Amino acid sequence: KKSCTSFFSLLIQQWGDSNTSQGQAVNGFFDFVHNVFVPGMLDCVLSNSFNAKDALHSRVLSEFGNALWFLKQSAHGNDFNTRVVEPLILGRSNGVDVTGFRNASCGKDMESSVKALKEALNKK
Repeated sequence: KKSCTSFFSLLIQQWGDSNTSQGQAVNGFFDFVHNVFVPGMLDCVLSNSFNAKDALHSRVLSEFGNALWFLKQSAHGNDFNTRVVEPLILGRSNGVDVTGFRNASCGKDMESSVKALKEALNKK
């Protein structure tokens, strides 16, 4: 999981640059990230078997936070609220405050937001 998450995080960072955001391959990649990678990672991280205190799981969560941050900052970042926060995070939040995702200023903030969402959902 960590290698996969690191791989996608780096590609999002490299291909999210506005200079490389043109072309069908890059657009297809970001469609895949929005439609498959992010929902799959959210399912993984929010599952009961995912323990954020475990060293490996903590690293996966950190890489996922970076991937979300790079996605938000990318040339495709305008899609972040409409393709990530609203359908994927609000849809799972059950009323939990998710403003941390919108206000995040780094990967660590995204990681903290995912942790907070997981903790809040586990309490319900």
